Amino acid sequence: MLGEPATKHEDLLGGIRRLDKNELYSDLTITCGGDVYKAHNLVVCSQSSAEEGRIDLPEDDPWMVERMIYYFYHLDYLPTTRMNMCKLSGLDPLGDDRCPCISATHMKCSIDTDECLITHSYMYSMGDRFGSPGLRDMASAKFTAALVQHGTTTGLPPVIPVVCATTPDSDPVLRTLVAQDIVTYKGFLEDKILQISLREHPVMAYYVLRAEHPDLNLPLPRI
Repeated sequence: MLGEPATKHEDLLGGIRRLDKNELYSDLTITCGGDVYKAHNLVVCSQSSAEEGRIDLPEDDPWMVERMIYYFYHLDYLPTTRMNMCKLSGLDPLGDDRCPCISATHMKCSIDTDECLITHSYMYSMGDRFGSPGLRDMASAKFTAALVQHGTTTGLPPVIPVVCATTPDSDPVLRTLVAQDIVTYKGFLEDKILQISLREHPVMAYYVLRAEHPDLNLPLPRI
């Protein structure tokens, strides 16, 4: 008897997950620093613009590369660096410590706001760089959820330079989200640390101005 469609779908995803960290049928090598990953062209290249055979990423953060590879096999990633992603293969990566910035299940997590937002920002950038719309969209959704769930003015200053550095001027998505979150806090202009961060990153100050005065219809910064 044919199985239910949902069961077949889960069986397929389960088979792909089991290939993670499994060199069986591996035909793609990904390197980052001293890390070497034996991956699969069908899994990685079908979800990105990556070239087949070998990918060398000497300048990238190994933690972020590991998350990106994990995403290709599990269609998810975790924001915290306190958990070794290598140990998650074949397991429920979310466990009992969930929140919207990790999964759709609304439960409290213990992740630092800036750490979480920075990770989602990097993952958004990697999704853009490697031509993976799915990863980019997931990172954007998690970034938004993290702002709603954990956002505070004290957690935003460390995120501003990362968002400005990792996203191109042609992509205003995360910059707009940060700016909109900043202006929701009363007295944000009196926040000394935030003032310093905005002075150091005038492009974000402009996004804050746009968010504070949407009626002016200010154009996006020129590329």
